[in-house]
Amino acid sequence: MSLSNQTANVSPAKHFLRVKSGSVNYYDKDTQDNVDVPVPLTFIVLDQLATVKGWSDADQSGYWSNEVKSSGKDVLNIRTSKGLKASGVWKDVKNSPFVAGAKFNASVYIATQGREGWEISNISFSGASLNAWIEFVNANKGVTRGKNKVVLTGFSDEKKGAVKYQVPVFEVADISDEELAQAMELDKELQTYLDSYFDSQTSDELAATAATGTVAGDEDDKINLEDIPF
Repeated sequence: MSLSNQTANVSPAKHFLRVKSGSVNYYDKDTQDNVDVPVPLTFIVLDQLATVKGWSDADQSGYWSNEVKSSGKDVLNIRTSKGLKASGVWKDVKNSPFVAGAKFNASVYIATQGREGWEISNISFSGASLNAWIEFVNANKGVTRGKNKVVLTGFSDEKKGAVKYQVPVFEVADISDEELAQAMELDKELQTYLDSYFDSQTSDELAATAATGTVAGDEDDKINLEDIPF
């Protein structure tokens, strides 16, 4: 926060949804419990970023990191409750023993139908669900450009060796002019937040690298789902 602006930069997302094997849920801070979200789930893609989540057995803590626009160029600062565990581009740090259990996540900001109309939420994909999401987006690029809505219709049964799991199934749906207009307004709100978020991230990076003389890159491209380094 600056001297003239003492307002915390709070995410406009109402819910942070997680796609696990066979379910979509979010953590309710009030009840301190996971809440299942019924499917089919219909949403409009607003923006896509990348982050890291997971669980560290060594630290008995969850992993978290900053969100980045480019998974192949931007630095991820991966932390647990014990502190910073690794810092770098995902492909360079993913095999580090210090981040064992950490998983790459697509952090997708979406518009979903709430009780009072369309609202901003966030849905994350990792592992098998991320593979399914990438394949769907590559085959239906219009969903990231406001051409269609996305419907997570359910889950399909998969098997790898002796391990059985379920992956999300996506379909495209028509989007009305009114829905698109509402999504555009929500995206304006989201981008205002993200502009402030990335400004603060840049300031932190500059402060952290000042001693070494390393200058952060200035690339501003979006996450490329075709080149995600697993």
